[in-house]
Amino acid sequence: CDRTLALVRKTNDTRSIRGTESQLLSGRPVPRLRTEDIESLCPLTPMQHGMLVHSLCDPRPGIFLVQSCFEVPEVFEVAALRLAWSKVMQRHPMLRASVNWEDYDEPKLEVHSIARVSFVTDDWSDLSEAQCAEARTGFLLADRSAGFDVRELPLVRLALFRLPANTSLLVVTLSAILDEVFGIYDAFVRGETPMIPRATPFSQYVEWLRSLPSDKAKNFWRERLSGIAGPTPLLIPDPGAANAAAHDELEVHWPAANMTALQDFARQHELTPYSVLQCAWGLLLSEYAQSEDVVFGAVRACREEFFPGIERIIGPAINTVPVRIRCSRTADVLSWLRQSRAEQLEGRAFEQSALTDVQGWSEIARTLPLFESIMNLGFFP
Repeated sequence: CDRTLALVRKTNDTRSIRGTESQLLSGRPVPRLRTEDIESLCPLTPMQHGMLVHSLCDPRPGIFLVQSCFEVPEVFEVAALRLAWSKVMQRHPMLRASVNWEDYDEPKLEVHSIARVSFVTDDWSDLSEAQCAEARTGFLLADRSAGFDVRELPLVRLALFRLPANTSLLVVTLSAILDEVFGIYDAFVRGETPMIPRATPFSQYVEWLRSLPSDKAKNFWRERLSGIAGPTPLLIPDPGAANAAAHDELEVHWPAANMTALQDFARQHELTPYSVLQCAWGLLLSEYAQSEDVVFGAVRACREEFFPGIERIIGPAINTVPVRIRCSRTADVLSWLRQSRAEQLEGRAFEQSALTDVQGWSEIARTLPLFESIMNLGFFP
């Protein structure tokens, strides 16, 4: 891991990691896909590059795997759903892409002409509620433990389980494509030919990212992070100190009335729930770190106003960027929230900047991380 990060730091370039990661994976068999079915190549986005480096430094399975579970009051026609899943996999190039960092000067996405589909089904309809819960927990654990080898397809999986009372459980590792899958499935069930508009290739988004001028971004991030010499520490007991693989999840149920109150407050004062919660996290960090000036990471989505058609693209059009919050104990709360919101809007045009570039423009040493905590908020209806 140190060798990989040292090479990235030395070049100050998000693309130069060829060969180093292969040493990290020495001893592991590499089942190569057939090169003759590669229809195109695409560079990695800064976010993908960062995920590749981190997954190679920490090869535990499931680090970047997101499982989405849906209980649907319907018994699916398996053949139609399998066909719809295959159609969507074939339609989007990024669902047919594997990663190769060994055979090129920079890591590449190899888009294959033939989709490889992972679709698992089982019937749990005769199990009790407790048995279904046990089977579900066991499958999710096994699925997460299996992880993915980014050199091999498929890198998306779908599992369908029939449950009692004419319901079904869907487990998918890329929930963004389900609306499209269901649309095609419904057409097949009705005996119709699905009308599928042309997808915007993810490679167009990558080309746009690489064409962005860096001068304005460099000036913005230098000014935004001026005076910051290191990350804001999250000064709480580290559950991984004794066991590097330790992790935990905490699920908190927030009453709907609280969410309504937050939305009403934000709307009344021309804020957003996201900006208020972001300030709340900054204030919490400030208390723990005993500092009025804190920095943490935030996951951002590429906006429609910057790249038209982004909502029709399948691929990781997100990025993680540093957020700086100044928490003055004497400031008026509303003024502070509005100022933080204004700074957030000002930085929106530079949210696509690669973290390696941002760190190079800052005063934070390459031997230190930019931040030690990340906020990733998602709002669901």
